[in-house]
Amino acid sequence: MTLVQDEKLDLQQKVRHYLPGLPQTWDNMKVIDLVAHQSGITDLMALKINFPSLQSALDTATARPLDFEPGSKTVYAGGDYAVVMKLIESISGMEFQEFLQKSLLEKLDMDHTVFNNMEQDYIYRFCDIIPYATTVYKWEERQNKQRIFSMMFPSWTYTSGGLFSSVSDLAKWVVALDKNTLLKPEFSEMMWTPARLTNGQNSPFGVGWIVDSHNGEKATGHSGGPALADIVRLPDKKITVIFLTNQLELRPFLAMRVLDLYLNKE
Repeated sequence: MTLVQDEKLDLQQKVRHYLPGLPQTWDNMKVIDLVAHQSGITDLMALKINFPSLQSALDTATARPLDFEPGSKTVYAGGDYAVVMKLIESISGMEFQEFLQKSLLEKLDMDHTVFNNMEQDYIYRFCDIIPYATTVYKWEERQNKQRIFSMMFPSWTYTSGGLFSSVSDLAKWVVALDKNTLLKPEFSEMMWTPARLTNGQNSPFGVGWIVDSHNGEKATGHSGGPALADIVRLPDKKITVIFLTNQLELRPFLAMRVLDLYLNKE
């Protein structure tokens, strides 16, 4: 959204305007279709291919037909944000991690928010050391015990996942959203406005965020893994709940339950 605010990127512009080398069959695809998961690009993660680079992933995506007409429906898939990474790098002139560092992490002093840069070579895995990073566990019901779990996010997926952070760092980010020090109010509102499908209906997504309502007011958020991380935000009240765990168990509405407990005490 900082690129949108700086008038370097238009959410309603065609993706091929910025990346003219993309297939002509992608000509109806807008930037908003990428960030709201309605592009029709094949789900690259579902292919289970170990792409060595972003370009390799994009080559596979562009060689395949679109799964559906851009903007016609919402499908949460892994190809959208690979193209988003290419857009960011092309417009900013920086690799994505450098762009994120300079445009967000350094500005907000988020010193404990990093990628682990995991790589795999045959049976070997290598990654950066992250001080104080917790171990992720998975409860095995049949064996009645906890087991250590790990998940590899290839670097070409970093626009959509793989970021390690802490509650204190995420709180800095939330305060910046509350105080409009990162984005002007109109751009935050744009980020939390549902995209429109070609049939006129609202998408469940805005710009990356799920957009819904809670007790009659706008609520936005997202959850992720491999351990459950969940965030829910009431923009109008400037209330945000961040819930981080180290257990591989999907409970996507846990932060909402914490929010209810808080609101009931007010």
